[in-house]
Amino acid sequence: MRCLVGSRRLRLLLASAALIALGTVGVGSVHAQVLYGTLVGEVTDSTKAGVPGASVTITHKETNLSREGTTDTSGTYRFINVPPGTYTVKVSMTGFKEYSKENVPVTPNTISRVDVSLAVGQLTEAITVQSERALLQTDKADMHSELSAKEISSLPLNNYRNYQSLLNLVPGATPARFQNAVTDTPARALTTNVNGTNRMTNTTRLDGTTNTFIWLPHHSIYVAPSETVETVNVTTNSFDAEQGMAGGAAVTVITKSGTNDFRGVLFAMNDNEKLRARNFFLPKTADGSPGVKPKTRRNIDGVTLGGPIVKNKLFFFVGWEGNHESAGRTRTGTVPNEAFRRGDFSSVSTVIYDPATGNPDGTGRTPFPGNIIPANRMDPAALKLQSLIPLPSDPSRTTNNFTRSDTQKLDRNNYDFKLNFNRNSSHQIWAKYSQMNALVTCNFFLQEAGGVGLCDGGSGKGKVDVKIASVGHTWTLSPRLVLDGVFGLTRHNQDIKSPDFGSNFGLEVLGIPGTNGPDPRQSGMPIFNFGDTYNTLGNADNWSPIFRDERTYTFNSSLTYVRDKHDFKFGVDVVKMELNHWQPELGLGPRGGFRFLGGPTANPGGAAPNQFNNYAAFLLGLPTSMNKSLQYEEMTGREWQLALYLRDRWQVSRKVTVSAGVRFERYPLMTRKDRGIERYDPATNKVLLGGKGGNPTDLGIKETYPIVAPRLGIAWRVTDTSVLRAGYGMTISPIPFSRPLRGFYPLTINQDFIAANSFIPFGSLRTGIPPIVGPNLETGAVDLPPTADMRSPYADTIHRGYIQSWNLSYERKLPFDVAGTVSYVGTQTTHQLVDRDINAAEPGGGRAGQPLFAKFGRTAATRMWDGWLSAHYHGLQVALNRPFSRGVFIKAAYTYSRAMNYNDDEGWATLTFNSPSAISKNYARAGYDQPHVFQLGFVADLPFGKNSKSALGAIVRNWQINGIASAFSGRPFTPTGSGASLNAPSGAGNAQTPDQLGPITVLGGKGPGQPFIDPSSFKPVTEVRFGNMGRNSLRGPSTKNVDLSLFRRFPVHNRVNLEARVEAYNVTNTPHFSGVNDFQPLTTTIQSAAFLQLNRADSDERQIRLGLRLSF
Repeated sequence: MRCLVGSRRLRLLLASAALIALGTVGVGSVHAQVLYGTLVGEVTDSTKAGVPGASVTITHKETNLSREGTTDTSGTYRFINVPPGTYTVKVSMTGFKEYSKENVPVTPNTISRVDVSLAVGQLTEAITVQSERALLQTDKADMHSELSAKEISSLPLNNYRNYQSLLNLVPGATPARFQNAVTDTPARALTTNVNGTNRMTNTTRLDGTTNTFIWLPHHSIYVAPSETVETVNVTTNSFDAEQGMAGGAAVTVITKSGTNDFRGVLFAMNDNEKLRARNFFLPKTADGSPGVKPKTRRNIDGVTLGGPIVKNKLFFFVGWEGNHESAGRTRTGTVPNEAFRRGDFSSVSTVIYDPATGNPDGTGRTPFPGNIIPANRMDPAALKLQSLIPLPSDPSRTTNNFTRSDTQKLDRNNYDFKLNFNRNSSHQIWAKYSQMNALVTCNFFLQEAGGVGLCDGGSGKGKVDVKIASVGHTWTLSPRLVLDGVFGLTRHNQDIKSPDFGSNFGLEVLGIPGTNGPDPRQSGMPIFNFGDTYNTLGNADNWSPIFRDERTYTFNSSLTYVRDKHDFKFGVDVVKMELNHWQPELGLGPRGGFRFLGGPTANPGGAAPNQFNNYAAFLLGLPTSMNKSLQYEEMTGREWQLALYLRDRWQVSRKVTVSAGVRFERYPLMTRKDRGIERYDPATNKVLLGGKGGNPTDLGIKETYPIVAPRLGIAWRVTDTSVLRAGYGMTISPIPFSRPLRGFYPLTINQDFIAANSFIPFGSLRTGIPPIVGPNLETGAVDLPPTADMRSPYADTIHRGYIQSWNLSYERKLPFDVAGTVSYVGTQTTHQLVDRDINAAEPGGGRAGQPLFAKFGRTAATRMWDGWLSAHYHGLQVALNRPFSRGVFIKAAYTYSRAMNYNDDEGWATLTFNSPSAISKNYARAGYDQPHVFQLGFVADLPFGKNSKSALGAIVRNWQINGIASAFSGRPFTPTGSGASLNAPSGAGNAQTPDQLGPITVLGGKGPGQPFIDPSSFKPVTEVRFGNMGRNSLRGPSTKNVDLSLFRRFPVHNRVNLEARVEAYNVTNTPHFSGVNDFQPLTTTIQSAAFLQLNRADSDERQIRLGLRLSF
């Protein structure tokens, strides 16, 4: 197949884009139209007949900007591209009294409705009413939620005061959680899955500019400080045509602007270990008293200021926030006890077999006498590394026996600057600049022996700088015609080095050949991996060091034409992405590494290898496999995302609004900086290089996806207090191909050296890692080494994924100014981009069973990459909303849903089971499937003592209480076991699962020796087959949490107020095991004696934060 958008259509696309851009301020992208709101209404007389020709004026309260219009023949009026804010709406007509409605809110990507009934009288007579926040969504059929500055600044925001934690209040969103290492992502962007879609399809726009980390698209690259945010609009289903390049959620963040009044905020907040409870796993001291809490300090300070430069014309807003953290972290893991270090396994029932006995395939071995490995058999490198491992803090245990605390340090500064210029009443221009500078430091868990970072991921020192700028405008060319546009630029630079950077530890200290290398970026400790049993030794972060430079250019422009009952919009989106990386993180990384999975000290046909076999193999220096990755070229990516869209919003009648539109999107195949991408040819075992050796740049590869993405929505105002809505939309997956195709062979040469079967070693620590040699790239066709990992598209076509979404909603106004909504929401993902290892063997096939082994001797993963899988979601969503009014705000969401898929992510995604006969085992509940999710947020100004002049009144007035309560199901996980007997090699992975023997019994245990799920219902598999359990067949603990805050306001002078704040997170101090920091709290491998025990708690024990906030 070939790309559905041909060259003729591309010329039309580019020509149209150029035509629209003539009226804009620049060339760049991204949904300028959703930066604004729409204000509509109907003007009638006392008989309910429409009043044509009435004059309608809207005036922005904060800047005095006015726009004028008239009602059409049916009495309706419409203002489009209205800047967010509070407005006064005036309607006048000869023979009627002038009507004025004040404090009408207009927010981005929403339609505000003000219907007016004129009374007969003189124009000199006036009727003025106060507006209340609209409760019902009467004119759009999409699913969206909105958060304003009041609730963002009032609700308790844990940790870094990240507004994204309030996405939990959006129906259909899974509880937001941290992701990736703090050293790598100090913005601490949160991730969520929305309506069953993979998180790669969520997009965030900051003041109109693409705010996406190209390498990690599920991250916002810049998280705006909460005190700078005016509005957050989250659309989750049935998007309008102007919203594209998003599939799960389209998040629009608008930062504050200056007004005619000087307004500002100064704030200072602090939390520390004295105001923090103990972590659940913090061990007691030797005398049994409570353990000493690690020192913790977090200061969040900042200032914002906005006001006029020229009254009614030019306005500014500036903000700074500093986040300075020394956060105590506690971790529990497994280290060998003193006896095991001596090779003495006589205390365990596991038999340790001597790999020097028996047959070459591992059969016929005999045990070590007394289950003790002789000292003269132990490897000197292993013993040298072992001498650095700390001893167990709890010697009575063989698992989860070592706990240590340390401090992660983060220093981050955010700067924001915004200008708004009202050139005249028809043309408004704005510009925005944001910058983040961050430095993070984290130490090894096992100190001199390395291990993972004792922090929220990632050891070492990380320096990250982000710059994001945008400029935009909206221009009312005539009462019927409006043009808008946005240009944006994002730049992201990272320099991250591990604690061992600069020392060739593997080569010079341990003396292991083939580790480290001549490039200083290869320095440090190799990885020594034991599966999910003992803690990894050496530098566990295969992804470090990191040197990255990313840039994104974005442009959007649209033209809107209003005629009669139609609102037509025509627009263009353009995004250009550039990626430049040095980060050879494939396999075990640039320092090299070794896997000890126990087979060499087990006996084929006997018991499955477990943690004790693993460690015995390490002492003998006999790895199951070894690996090293060499970056041979700079990893670069260049790609474009292009779109045209058409949309008509039709006011069919007073009660019915229909929105219909289409998007035409194009995603040209990405290239490198100086050539095309690579493609593997399975027939010749060669890698073809685009643009080299006479090859075409695209190598004949085309992308396919639906050329037309339709959108349709209907909103029916059944009564004045109820609305029925239905919508359907199709969106194309926007995932940057620079992520999955960033750098396989020959950019990164990742060589995996694997033994002939799971019971024999590959080489030894003494022989080390075989040398890696790079190819001559100028030929355009290079041989793929049999041990080199590869990801490649197929020869002809890449199917880019797309998502279809639909909803049916009923919304009703309830008492106490609350709106209730009940919705059915569904999504279907088609052509989800996931690897398929075409070199995976069937059970029992061994190396000889790998399809490419016989032809080319290939043993490594051969990942053919395409959109070939699907995902499905169905959900019942209930929402209660009360906008902040008369001192009270309420926002509640409950979702009951089911999400099914083959893989949770897209692009850089590998199946759990890769054998051809086991592909269907991957289809299961998604790893983010949480059937029940309830969230409630509230803000309440306490009504006491407002008019009292007594001493008691002075004490009890001006208090505010706020809170967030949540309860949700645990996440599914896959139990695993040793794959030794399975003997189905796949470089991409073939997980073995246990057999389930009986009912799953949740015991609810917490901590070492207390299983959460009864492990007796499962047993290891020792036959040549997969276990009878599938992917995500067990579920982790559920979570309940309450965060509260209490404010006291002290009026200082006029509009100047000082606010004292006390915030308490996890008020009940309930230990949580949700993996909120993107970790697995349970031991999931049956190889470990701690199988199904909770070994790590979220770092969210009760924390009290104190703060002061001065506003004026």
